[in-house]
Amino acid sequence: MSPDQFLIILGIADRLIAVRVDDVLDVTEVSRESFESPSKISPALKRLAGVAATEAGVIVVYDVDAFLTQAEMDALDVALSPQA
Repeated sequence: MSPDQFLIILGIADRLIAVRVDDVLDVTEVSRESFESPSKISPALKRLAGVAATEAGVIVVYDVDAFLTQAEMDALDVALSPQA
């Protein structure tokens, strides 16, 4: 890792994981009331937890529990087990 690389910490299922991202532009607080359910926009947006319009633009929040498939979660369990 170098100082120009970024990780975000996500709570997914029953663990915390770090995900490398290309960039972090801002960290902001948005009220729950500002978010719309993605299913109201399109049923195809299954991996989203919500969408909110702000003065700065649109904020899209991903459903972190939908990030990994069950097979990927199982592989992560194996990789993180003490016997690995």
